[in-house]
Amino acid sequence: MKLRRYFSAAVALSVCFGAALSPARAACPSGGIYTPAEASAGMADYNAHCASCHNADLSGNSGPALAGPKFVSYLTFTKITPTQLQAFITAQMPADAPGSLTATQYNDIFAYLLSFNHYPAGKDPLSPAGLSCLQLLPYPGSK
Repeated sequence: MKLRRYFSAAVALSVCFGAALSPARAACPSGGIYTPAEASAGMADYNAHCASCHNADLSGNSGPALAGPKFVSYLTFTKITPTQLQAFITAQMPADAPGSLTATQYNDIFAYLLSFNHYPAGKDPLSPAGLSCLQLLPYPGSK
């Protein structure tokens, strides 16, 4: 009897949360979640604020790799979401001045990281709704 009550509560919660998530899914942009213009602006900001630690080719140096096999390994191990990754970058980077860039610069840099890693661009600018729609794995180009 107790188990049936817990099961019923679990079903009710999943229905409630499923309904709450439905509008967010409907808000997912078609195509990519960032624009080519954001990625282009992000490249300049990345080179100015990030490349000294992560290298111009995002292969990593004193900071971890943000592209390629080492990045895929990181994504696979951590199961980090795009929202979590962007929040970390915004709060912790650049390492010598965390949180010192504007919101636009952080968004543009994140768009550049996505672009460099071959996640598709679209017509909609980077947004929390778009980030919640993106899956980092499977990594583009991997089998």
